[in-house]
Amino acid sequence: MIDTKFLLLAVKSKHCAPSDYRLAKLLEVAKTTIYKYNNRFDKPNDITLSRISELLSVPSHVLYAAIHFERARDPATKLVWAEAYRIMGGPDIEKRLIEECFSGNEEELTA
Repeated sequence: MIDTKFLLLAVKSKHCAPSDYRLAKLLEVAKTTIYKYNNRFDKPNDITLSRISELLSVPSHVLYAAIHFERARDPATKLVWAEAYRIMGGPDIEKRLIEECFSGNEEELTA
């Protein structure tokens, strides 16, 4: 499932953003916000998710479902968001992003 780390790597790859500074500029957030995302202290808010959606040319509702799944604490809530993600076509969007952003560089996703 798409998560924050995946989204950040996809934006960096698709927009040739070699640094967190450049990524922060693309997302219109502070560099410290990128640090918080990378270290799992925070997740993107709805405004940032909309910006990521635009940069990756994907429907924002799929990203919202994925991040709500990531934020969820209890299994029942996770199940609801996982099902919403599936129904909205999340797996297909994820596959497309892997092909577009990481073709030949799949090891980036496991780093």
